[in-house]
Amino acid sequence: MDKDYYTAFEWFDKAATQGFPEAQYNLGIMYVEGLAVSKNDNNALKWLRKASIQGHTGAAHSLAELIKRRENNQQRTLRIPRSYEKTFRG
Repeated sequence: MDKDYYTAFEWFDKAATQGFPEAQYNLGIMYVEGLAVSKNDNNALKWLRKASIQGHTGAAHSLAELIKRRENNQQRTLRIPRSYEKTFRG
């Protein structure tokens, strides 16, 4: 059976907009994985958060992982290379 992510996305989007937590979770995962859409952490956060608030434990877990990954990525981009430390520290 072929996986039709585009059709699934359309149905999940309709159901998620109406407040169904399982659809919100699935939509969030599609944004995380880039299934039928471009990867988009902001949209993933939005839908995973909505599902999590309604008690969807899978969404809560995925939300925590996504937040942790984003924090780790931000820390990596903010590190100063050792070669520049003397310049900044005097």
